Amino acid sequence: DVVLEPPRYRAPVLVDHAERGVGVAQIRRHDPEGQVAVELGDVDLLAAELAALAASLGTRISLRCDVRAVEPGTRRRLAVLDAAGQRVHADTVVLAVPAHVAARLLGAVCPPAATTLAGIGYTDLRVIGLGYRRSGFAQVPQGFGFLSPPGEGLDIIGATVSSNAFEEQAPPGRILVRAFLGGVFAPHVVDLPTDLAVAMTDRNLRRAFGAGGDPEFVRDVVWRQAIPQYQRGHRRVVEQLDRQVATVAGLHLARNAYRGVGLDDTIQDAQRLGLALVDTDLSRAAVGESGTANSQEGR
Repeated sequence: DVVLEPPRYRAPVLVDHAERGVGVAQIRRHDPEGQVAVELGDVDLLAAELAALAASLGTRISLRCDVRAVEPGTRRRLAVLDAAGQRVHADTVVLAVPAHVAARLLGAVCPPAATTLAGIGYTDLRVIGLGYRRSGFAQVPQGFGFLSPPGEGLDIIGATVSSNAFEEQAPPGRILVRAFLGGVFAPHVVDLPTDLAVAMTDRNLRRAFGAGGDPEFVRDVVWRQAIPQYQRGHRRVVEQLDRQVATVAGLHLARNAYRGVGLDDTIQDAQRLGLALVDTDLSRAAVGESGTANSQEGR
């Protein structure tokens, strides 16, 4: 068994991984029962671990497939339709996609859930990373960062001093700050030209942190429909969605639109679902039901 411990997420770094000799994620024993804990560091290392897992599964996994719909199954409970018109028949389907994507996929098999999913809104997010000389600060920023509520007069949602949390993200004598822009209160900011957005971010960081000197490192990334919005009554929406999805045997939803936006929340929810699916497989195997996890096709 493999247990994925909560990853220590790391932002884009100023130092190239190759220069630091970073290898794949370390693997160590987790408990006497033989479970293995994978300590996840950089996101690219997580990707390497997942790639190795995919390679070990061989033909039992298909990557980079454009899925068009989930349909009622004939040979099994459900069928997943791809862009080429091929159908993969399965007893269990987990949609680990944004809510608006899941809404498109479920129109044929669960229209009520598709309608509910379509009602979960998202906002765009812009992330700008700036690297400064440490000597440019009258006082070196302490702590992890800050959030800026409306009314503070800042044009950014907040910022994290990433190199405070992970020293290896910046070379000696440098500081890496990641600022977050856009969101509900300033959606237009994500469409600004890069030079204007960077200048605005730098101006806000000078005010918040006393940053001095021009940034030596700039990384600008826009994420469309990045953050699901939990409106008032969101818990009731999720409870309704759970009831709707439960009417379709073998169908499950995962990702951050339901029980927590953060990475830790998403991992915990995925772990809960994964353990529940394992228990379901064991129960079905115990009663001799066909189409368990031993099948070449079906998950």
